[in-house]
Amino acid sequence: MPRDRFVATCTVTVGSAAHTFVGGAIRALDLSVSLYGCEGTIEFLVLDDSTTGGNYSDEFVSDFASEELSTVSIELRAAHTDSAALDALPKLSTQGVVVERSMREWTYRAELSSPTVLVRAYRLRFVDRASALWTQHFPLSLYTSKTLKDLLDAERGTVELGVDLPSATQARVQQFLPLDVESGVSFYDAFFWLMDREGGQCFYDHTAGSYAVSAQRPADVAAVEVKAEWVGPVDVRVTVPSRSKRRLVNVDATIGARRELAASQAATGVYADSAMRTSIAQDVDDRATLGTSGGSSDPTTLTITFERYPDVSVMPAQVWTLASAARFAATSVVVTSDWRVYASRLTLRSSATTPDHQYGEDSGGFDFDLAVDLEKTTHTAARSPGYRAPVFPVFVEGIVQSDVGADDELTYQCAADEATSIDQYRVKLAVFDGQEVHPFYQPELSSGAVYIPAFKSEKVLLALEFDRCRIVRHLAWREGARPPADGQGQRVYLGKSETNNTKLTHSYDSENPVFELKRVHKNDTLFLKLEEGKLTLRVEQVQSESGA
Repeated sequence: MPRDRFVATCTVTVGSAAHTFVGGAIRALDLSVSLYGCEGTIEFLVLDDSTTGGNYSDEFVSDFASEELSTVSIELRAAHTDSAALDALPKLSTQGVVVERSMREWTYRAELSSPTVLVRAYRLRFVDRASALWTQHFPLSLYTSKTLKDLLDAERGTVELGVDLPSATQARVQQFLPLDVESGVSFYDAFFWLMDREGGQCFYDHTAGSYAVSAQRPADVAAVEVKAEWVGPVDVRVTVPSRSKRRLVNVDATIGARRELAASQAATGVYADSAMRTSIAQDVDDRATLGTSGGSSDPTTLTITFERYPDVSVMPAQVWTLASAARFAATSVVVTSDWRVYASRLTLRSSATTPDHQYGEDSGGFDFDLAVDLEKTTHTAARSPGYRAPVFPVFVEGIVQSDVGADDELTYQCAADEATSIDQYRVKLAVFDGQEVHPFYQPELSSGAVYIPAFKSEKVLLALEFDRCRIVRHLAWREGARPPADGQGQRVYLGKSETNNTKLTHSYDSENPVFELKRVHKNDTLFLKLEEGKLTLRVEQVQSESGA
């Protein structure tokens, strides 16, 4: 590992208490920064000889084990005073939330009246705030008539997130997050799944600790020149394109079809099919757009390992020029384009030989290893961490709604969706604060020749997808539908109420089948009964207690 001198500052904030440690106290740093976040581990020493009359005390030890949320901010730069003024050199800085912590104590006994801890080495692992908090966030949340921005604002917690995505401001009928903790899919996973789904990209501001969502990359900053004498090995990677052609296979009976998506490098006869079922043509168009969006993807990337720490920024989004004028080989692929930093990985190991060596100094000597990943500036496709996609559907119970008739009448109602003209039910979900969802109005569990819609106040089981749902089961018989068990009967109960209905009942008297049809309308009753050797037909009007 090459050696260099760095000015470094580490600030650890626990609750409202901030503790700052400078370069000479830092003994190790492993840091990775990317367009969408950061991850690192830092080790630093704290001397404490105050009990023996010394000048050093450990103020951090009392906060180290605190249960309050702790954050780390890192700032460093090389101390190349031979090439530029120190304050003119670029900084590498980032911040995150502490997710692991440990500490080692050294107890000294020789020449002391009693054993005394004089040195503590602290080790903190940290990640960016979204990674720290959203990986522990597992919401089962439903949003109806809300935008994607509304969803993100409601779920982001203390993560600062700016949203500038056209599709995120459009109201949607339904958005459902099925992030049960036992599924192992967190909101962090779901967030990047949503970005892929919506054609969005996420960018982390390492200085402010905030995030921005956009449909495209920000404008590139001015390019800076990298000198060849700083650079060690250069690894060039070229992504091999997929040889399969994507096809959307809509299995709907009315508009079902296969749609091929553009794939210029696909091999003949090799396909990657995705099944979907929808009777809405726009759904297919939207899915096809998602399958072909995401920006330009240039296949060539570089990883540069440095032999001297560079005098240019290694932060993500910085643009570099690797020119032959800077003594790069004219035949090298690195001179063919400007390159954008999308990730950097830095390792520091202190050259201090004793605990007090360099301690208290703003800078320190370190062995370092710096590797920087670069993409061509023509690459505009999203970069994101790996994630697990949410698992659908989730089954939820709901109550069917209808505005037809009186409150106590078991009516049914459908309404045509304004965008698609498809008829839908209204189903209220008590577990989601009484929000209503709109499954399609269709024969879910019976033949299309039998028209018995779900009725008001009926309890049904819904299968919830992200943006739609369907009724998969009826969960309870209506009151009065169940015949007496001793007759082993079956019954069809039709109508609005106890005073306005028709019942068809088949049962057994001993081993003899009995069929009954009873029609009730207020005080009027029509009764038909077919039994062994007998037919009964009775029409009557039951008098009210007033004699009317």
